[in-house]
Amino acid sequence: RIDQLRKEGITIERVLRSDAPALRQLDTGVEVDPFDEDSECTFVAFHRDFAVGWACGVWIFEDEDRTLCMASPAVIPSYRHRGIGKALQHLAMEEAVRRGAWGGWVATGLNNPARFIYRSVGYKYWYTCFSDMSKSLQ
Repeated sequence: RIDQLRKEGITIERVLRSDAPALRQLDTGVEVDPFDEDSECTFVAFHRDFAVGWACGVWIFEDEDRTLCMASPAVIPSYRHRGIGKALQHLAMEEAVRRGAWGGWVATGLNNPARFIYRSVGYKYWYTCFSDMSKSLQ
């Protein structure tokens, strides 16, 4: 899928917090800060040097003696349904595994379109009445 995106002029790059460029959204020109408090790196999808999607940090944390990760893809509305969010989520999960994560965890509202990405890459709901999902990465 990443090769197809490249043909459309969309590239996805791993970005470190320490040398992150000033990122601006393509649709609004507004600055984007895709790093959560504790994330060291993220992945950003670019089109014409503007951000069209990003994984909101790749956050690694400990819970009950397990190393888990959390990453949330965001894609601007005019670039959705092209596979950008799914590619970002896969890259974030690969990064998390490289950094020792055992599983992934997300919590998303029922109106958040990212929930479809999570389901498509294998996340499952914990309970039918909650929005928490998890996935084993190993």
